[in-house]
Amino acid sequence: MPSRWNPPVELSNKEEKLIRASKRTLYGFCRRYRHLLLDEELQAKLLGMYSPVERGKQALPPAQLALAMLMQAAFRIPDHEVPTLTWVDKRWQMVLDCMGAQEPVL
Repeated sequence: MPSRWNPPVELSNKEEKLIRASKRTLYGFCRRYRHLLLDEELQAKLLGMYSPVERGKQALPPAQLALAMLMQAAFRIPDHEVPTLTWVDKRWQMVLDCMGAQEPVL
């Protein structure tokens, strides 16, 4: 069963540097306001859509997937590129709270 996503609200020094270095402001917006965009009420609705039956590998938090999908649509990224971006792009890692990922997250 997937769980609620509770990433940190406060920016780390590394995240602040990444936001300043990025020319695309959506990364900073998503990182700064993800806790407001994906509040408890929305997370409860997203969790309610999941089946309680465990299947395959461990499910990721639906809010984290929703934020990845939002960025995918905003940047017009094809489906097959998203997992790679969660592994190689520090901006995606920052927004999705998976800094330092050693393999694709999604």
